[in-house]
Amino acid sequence: MLAGPGEDEINVINEFVSQHDMHYKSINFGEDLIKEMIMSSIFGIPMSANTAMSAYRLMVQRVTRVSKHYNDFQNLSVKVQGILLKHNADLVVSLRGASFFQMKTGLDQILTSLGLHDLESAKNMILTTLKSNSTKEEDYKKIEYKKWTSGFNTVQKTPDQTASEKRYDILLSRIGKAVAFNQNLIKMLSYILIFCSDFHDEDIDLDEKTNVGKAQEKLIIMVQRYIFATYPDEMAGVVFAGLMECLGNLRELVFIKNKRKKAQTTTTDSNVPSEMVH
Repeated sequence: MLAGPGEDEINVINEFVSQHDMHYKSINFGEDLIKEMIMSSIFGIPMSANTAMSAYRLMVQRVTRVSKHYNDFQNLSVKVQGILLKHNADLVVSLRGASFFQMKTGLDQILTSLGLHDLESAKNMILTTLKSNSTKEEDYKKIEYKKWTSGFNTVQKTPDQTASEKRYDILLSRIGKAVAFNQNLIKMLSYILIFCSDFHDEDIDLDEKTNVGKAQEKLIIMVQRYIFATYPDEMAGVVFAGLMECLGNLRELVFIKNKRKKAQTTTTDSNVPSEMVH
């Protein structure tokens, strides 16, 4: 049977997403992290700094594993792979954070964060909490950005009224709204972000940057075709423009995070993982 209009484009992306999920979810969060997420959702108990750091490292591992199983990434030299992950992994983690805070319920946030082998543990913990203290599904409140960040450590509380922090909040919301309605867009944008080359690094030469740019352009065209095959043209134009805007917004958001990190390292000897301040 011949494919209908747009079906080929949609099938290509579905295959990408399937491969992404297989590798992404192969790294599990583990019972301790799941438990703290549940406690944060139901009771508002802050996450510990150690757990936050573990979560961040696991997310970077996920980004690394997905990247290393993508052919165009594998075809780059090991040196260039390392450079791209060094400069771009946090973009992907930040994208995930932005979409996380756009989810409607705490249960959605917890379940979408799980690895393949986390499911059974999470199911048991959720059932246990539902049976105890007359807890209901609606008691799993959405984990909000402000509670999440301040929950790592009191040192990590950010000055809400500064222009930089207001801008950060705007960017976080804008990025989340641009992708959260379609999980496929989040995953495809993750691939696109890994091939960003808008950074200065003396260890990567012009030819290597050109190859990286070509790989990213191929992904962008693929996603553009998918979007126009999925949505009416006018809406598709808005969705695609919003997705492309995320590239600059995420780079700016990470820049603000890094400024925050530098400011904190000059004022405290805290071992709180500033990379996790989303």
